[in-house]
Amino acid sequence: MQIIDIINGALIKIGANPILSLTADTKEARLASTRLTPVVDIVLRLHPWSCVKKQAVLQATTTPPLVDYVYSLPLPSDFLRLVKIDQSDYMKMANAICCDSARAEITYIARPESLIFLDSLCAETVSCYLAWDICYPITQSNDLVQLCWKAYLHSLKQARFVNAIENPAGVYDCDVITQEHN
Repeated sequence: MQIIDIINGALIKIGANPILSLTADTKEARLASTRLTPVVDIVLRLHPWSCVKKQAVLQATTTPPLVDYVYSLPLPSDFLRLVKIDQSDYMKMANAICCDSARAEITYIARPESLIFLDSLCAETVSCYLAWDICYPITQSNDLVQLCWKAYLHSLKQARFVNAIENPAGVYDCDVITQEHN
């Protein structure tokens, strides 16, 4: 899905006019364009989306961590969230995994090079979260903010259901993000 489609999906959800360009000189376009990257990162960190899942082998650097572990293994530059690691004792610190092994295999959520790589359910969830995120500054309606939050939760629930069918071994605890927003 294109960036403009995700942004327009959010704008339509809050009753705003869609935009023709990311550089459109409107409050809606500026706000949605500014908030899109942080919103994408948030939504991708909140669930182990299959469409942005990658694997990597991490190798230790010559600089060990200061305490607790022997090795520091730098994370990939597109890293957003750890899904799985072949180490039983480790700690994520800044942009590295610290552990007692010089090598680790990970599965992680990656920041996509382009939003074209998001599957339709993931893109819709991003659009719903963006609608919630920009709703009040554009509409000043608390009622609409709450409706947007409910739409986001519904979209996330649908996406999690489909993801669970496609990846039945995955067990995900997302209670934090499914609570009612106040």
